[in-house]
Amino acid sequence: MHFTRLSKIENGVVVPTEANIRRWCELTDAVEHAEDLLASVRNLSNAYVEFNREARTLRKMTQDRSMNLYRDTTLFRIHENVVIPGIFQVEPYTRAMLAFWWRFLEVPDDTETVLPAKQIRTGHALNSSKRVVVTLEEEALRMRFGDAGTQEAQLTQLLAVMRLPYVSLGIIPSGIDRGSCVSSIGFWIFDDVMVTMETATAYIEVTQPGEIRQWAKLFGHLQALASYGKDARRLITKALDEL
Repeated sequence: MHFTRLSKIENGVVVPTEANIRRWCELTDAVEHAEDLLASVRNLSNAYVEFNREARTLRKMTQDRSMNLYRDTTLFRIHENVVIPGIFQVEPYTRAMLAFWWRFLEVPDDTETVLPAKQIRTGHALNSSKRVVVTLEEEALRMRFGDAGTQEAQLTQLLAVMRLPYVSLGIIPSGIDRGSCVSSIGFWIFDDVMVTMETATAYIEVTQPGEIRQWAKLFGHLQALASYGKDARRLITKALDEL
């Protein structure tokens, strides 16, 4: 590699090609890191998408790339701290959530575009050819979006999806000893291809194989904390009774 090109790469003037990366790893005896580096380069333009730029209509987020991702994924691993996963949400719950984000992001209300796209994604995920494994913090059962009727419908929907043979839903009780295992953010793992998460201002995609393995490891720890079956239903029913 010519020293002038190396200087441009080091200073962020140009993006290295895959050939550059593979050759560099060979020369530095770091071949085992090549795939992670390649994944980073391939995803540079998509890894961090600011909502104030993307959310002008949110159509790009709810169609095309995300549709293909949901369609092609066979194993969904989902953890949420304070919200019900989108594929389990009833429409009034989703509408209440979106109403806040349109105001917060100061963008036009595009709910009528988002909802049909969300229904298609849900259809891609919730069918017998897929496997959906979810861990949910108990706090999410009590975090309200909308009125009591909306929350009741949402919790009732959770009880219904639990019965689907291809869905595993675990609830992490709020009072248990976590053994220092905690996730500060909700995240979704799509097969072993991508991890996605959202902050208040951005949508983040992780595609490095090494990072995906770490997120999968964290998900495994969260699964070990969760209650399932009758115990999980009892926690949901308790939240319903408190409405």
